[in-house]
Amino acid sequence: MAKPLQGILLVAGCLLACPTASVVAQEPVATSNVVHVLGLEGVKKKIKGKLFVSSGEVRFEAGTAKAEVAMASIQDIFTNADNKRLIGGKLGMLAMFAPYESDRFLSLFRKGIDVLTLKYRDAKGALHGVIFILPKGQAPLVKKQMVAQGAHASIPVEEEGQKPDRKQERKP
Repeated sequence: MAKPLQGILLVAGCLLACPTASVVAQEPVATSNVVHVLGLEGVKKKIKGKLFVSSGEVRFEAGTAKAEVAMASIQDIFTNADNKRLIGGKLGMLAMFAPYESDRFLSLFRKGIDVLTLKYRDAKGALHGVIFILPKGQAPLVKKQMVAQGAHASIPVEEEGQKPDRKQERKP
């Protein structure tokens, strides 16, 4: 008789614990010392603030200036690490100076920072882009949080320390 009671208590404990875990997961995660390079309406260029990633949006706050981007509207997310995987060699070095790839251009000169680029559509369907500079090592973590909460990324999120395998097997 004690075993069925233990089973019922175990199931009841799990049911009570599950809603608590989902509430904790929805708390916004903030990254400090983030610079908004360009792209957000109502926020000055090159202003330092905080980037918040919550369940439904990405929010940048710098003093009284605030801007939000809905997670569902984000079509792509790029980081320095993504660019390094896509481009290599001498041709890749020249491609870094392409006019619409400003994050690659910034990352070429500053090695102590990470660049995070968001591509999204507004409520009217217009395409927008936002560029942020984050402290070193933060962009992949922010990208991972955003993808986990519903944002789309064409380049998969890699785990910390995981490097793509560039060696190709040669068959005899």
